[in-house]
Amino acid sequence: MKKILTLATLLFAFTASAQTPKATAPKYFSSWGKVSSGDVQLAQLNHIVDSSLTVKDDKGNLLPVTGFRINYTFVSTYKDQESGELKTSKEFRAYDVTDGGLLTPMWKESIRDNAKAGDEIILNKVAARLKNGKKTYAPDIRLHVTEK
Repeated sequence: MKKILTLATLLFAFTASAQTPKATAPKYFSSWGKVSSGDVQLAQLNHIVDSSLTVKDDKGNLLPVTGFRINYTFVSTYKDQESGELKTSKEFRAYDVTDGGLLTPMWKESIRDNAKAGDEIILNKVAARLKNGKKTYAPDIRLHVTEK
C-alpha cells in the first residue's frame, strides 16, 4: 500500500510538472542609432557614429548598455618597396568599450575621417544590465559600408 501511495504521488507530481508552461528566455535586440545590421550608407554612418548603442528586450524595454567591442575591417593601399607596385591589404582594428554604449571621441573621428565603401564594422559582445542588476549579452550588429 505504501508503494502504491508513493507511486501515485510521483505520477501526480510528474503530470502536474508536465502541464506547467515553461518560461521562454527573453529576446534582445541591438541597434546603433536606428541601424541593427546590414548595409549602411557612408553618410548614414557619419550620422550614427555619435549615437549610443541601444538594447531592447522583446517587450520594448530599454536596457542600459554597459560595454561592447568594435571590430573594424578595411582595405588599405600601399606601395611595395621591392616592386614599386601598388598593393592592397585587409586591415583590422578592434577596441573594447567598457563604460557604456558610446564610442570614444578618437574612434568617432577616425570613422568620420577614414570610412569608405567596402568597410565592415561588427559591434559585438554588447553587454547590457537587466533590472535585477545581472548582465546579459545582446546580438551583434554587423554593418557593411556602402557609398549609396
